[in-house]
Amino acid sequence: MQKNEFLAGNEKEEGSRSRCLVQRRNLLYLFYTMLFGLCLFGVLIYFRMADRSLIYRGDGWRQHVKAMTYLSKWLRGYGYQMVHSHSFRPPLFAFGIGYGQDVLTTLHYYGFGDPLVLLSALVPSSRMDLWYASVMGIRAYLAGLFFLFFLQKVTDRKLHSLPTLTGALIYVFSSQCFYIAMLHPFFMIPSVLLPLLLLGIHRQMREGRGGLLCATVFLALVSNFYFAFMLAICAALYLFLTWKKESLKNLPGLFLAGGKGIALSSFILLPVLLQFFRQPRVMQGMMFDALYPPSSYAEYLSDFITWKNHPVEDTMLGYAAVCAGLLPFVFGRESRALRVAKRALLLCLLFLLFPFFGTAFNAFAYTTNRWTFAAGMVVAASCALVMNERLYGDRPQSEELTGGEALERNSLQGALEKKPSFGVSLTKRPLVGKILPAMIFVLYLAACFFTGQFQNPAFVFSAFLALLTFVVFQLSPVFSRRSSVAAALLLLCTVVSILGNSYFANVPARGNFPSEFMERVPAGHFEEVLKDTELSAFRDLEGEGAFYRYSGRNLLWNAAILDGISSTQSMFSLSDAEVGNYLQSVGIPEQAAYAYFGVDDRMIASALAGVKYFTLAYDNDFEKQYVPYGFEDMGLRGSTTRQGQETAMKNPYHLYANPYALPFGYTYGSWIPEQTFRKLSLTMRQEAMLYGAVVDPDGQKILQKSGIREQPALETTDENGSLHQKEIPFQMTTSD
Repeated sequence: MQKNEFLAGNEKEEGSRSRCLVQRRNLLYLFYTMLFGLCLFGVLIYFRMADRSLIYRGDGWRQHVKAMTYLSKWLRGYGYQMVHSHSFRPPLFAFGIGYGQDVLTTLHYYGFGDPLVLLSALVPSSRMDLWYASVMGIRAYLAGLFFLFFLQKVTDRKLHSLPTLTGALIYVFSSQCFYIAMLHPFFMIPSVLLPLLLLGIHRQMREGRGGLLCATVFLALVSNFYFAFMLAICAALYLFLTWKKESLKNLPGLFLAGGKGIALSSFILLPVLLQFFRQPRVMQGMMFDALYPPSSYAEYLSDFITWKNHPVEDTMLGYAAVCAGLLPFVFGRESRALRVAKRALLLCLLFLLFPFFGTAFNAFAYTTNRWTFAAGMVVAASCALVMNERLYGDRPQSEELTGGEALERNSLQGALEKKPSFGVSLTKRPLVGKILPAMIFVLYLAACFFTGQFQNPAFVFSAFLALLTFVVFQLSPVFSRRSSVAAALLLLCTVVSILGNSYFANVPARGNFPSEFMERVPAGHFEEVLKDTELSAFRDLEGEGAFYRYSGRNLLWNAAILDGISSTQSMFSLSDAEVGNYLQSVGIPEQAAYAYFGVDDRMIASALAGVKYFTLAYDNDFEKQYVPYGFEDMGLRGSTTRQGQETAMKNPYHLYANPYALPFGYTYGSWIPEQTFRKLSLTMRQEAMLYGAVVDPDGQKILQKSGIREQPALETTDENGSLHQKEIPFQMTTSD
């Protein structure tokens, strides 16, 4: 009887403790939401005051918002097709992407499989700007929330709330989220998935449960293969840093769970991989310097605790100033968790010092430090761990325990010490713990002083908060009975630092970051902005379903993607190399192999491309001289708007039309061997294409058997008008 009463009492006590933990966890998430909202308001208020949207004038407008709007329409169209036509075959080719490209491989880079992008199917094009901005905020919030999950689950004992909140805010409100991810929203995807990926590895290696790991690998690969590659490297490094021999038995399950995620994503992964290794950026070869310029290293010093506009090599640091005051203490502590943090910090420093690592993380395409989203997690987790250890030591979150709870807690801690632990086991080294952090902090400030960083008011502000943090930490024994007071002060410094960084980055008199974004559009009118392009000059001239292609001067990047009209311009990072190779072969200069604009306004190239319309954004004599020969003047055309009782033309374009435009497909009566074509000058190459199709060696074997003739006499003149060239001597002179 007494035994049953004892067990019942224990069950009741255990239930009470469980409810207490749930309430504490919910309170933690509530406080995180409130602090996130406060800091987010401190960032976005400057955009509102400047009457700016969150669409960056550069790639945000040219690529990201148009890709999201197109995918929204594509998803709705596919859904309509399944319901009404009972066809489950998705339309995978779009003529509106340049000369015509694959939808899946081209737009996967922009988050094709990301759940938040898929939800855009529910948003009309007229309000896509609002959803575009909302996705930025949702991703940032989820990144911090998943970071909280990671810290709460991975450490064997629960961290205290204030250090955990501090780490989450450091992680979210860095340059990764509130600089580069505002220019390129999908750059925030790895920050969201990294905590889940590492937590999935932890659960698999410690508990043998691979569901979370499998799901995260799948999401990473379908959302963005580019960052999935970086996440894979981060996962390998995490395994290396936290490896325990006792976990060896769960290693096969790790590969099995990851393999399942890869297999599930193969419907997107395989075609994207084929396209990825053909893209111009990957094919340009491996080139990198041994070291960065000295100015880059000097920039790292200030970028560490301030937000930098267009940092060198996309090195996203910009952490809260408290990091500079907290991280030196990581190197003065000897707990197991901080030993892992110390090694991770040193690895990040090594990766930042040498361009080789930036190139390696970028699949050896070119040097960039976009991997620094992982450095942000290392920095944030290290700050949370060192705060928790130095301010709270071994004390649990609940400091008011009954005698039975204390006995049970001690037994639990004893059991935890017997299993593989990421948690705390202190080794007291008071001399190292005080002197080494001070030396590191002083050296950092000295380096900043001698490189001129203190001339920047933003850095002076952050350096003061860093110094305050360092002093509070050095005097932490004073707070031994009031640890939460010190932790709350550091959390306050974190919030103040974030708001200060936002001020210096966004106010017009300082960084004026909002000026790089588009003006706000009245609610519900965004589709009008999307359609106010050169297509308004000829959109109503052709019947529905007609194929034609256009070109022109001062075209708007990717303007045709929403109308499905083919053009000579496209700018998407994951593009087919064949178009760029063709333009290069005939000497047409372009911005980049993946960003081509036109055909150099050439008559022959325009004719071969099937260009029917040519537009001028500026109607003047200078621009008119670039209109290809043979195009007829169609006058000024464009969309109209009402001005009182009158109808006025809005943003008119001067339109020219080719009366002899070639159709979608046309044939040749002869062919030219590719090796012969390559021997011709650039001038002769484009003219040679008027006489025959250029055929590679494999195709030549087939044509030779078919009896179709090879184009003869490319270098001579005959009565049939074969291609010829004539040298005209010229002399160049220069003058001052």
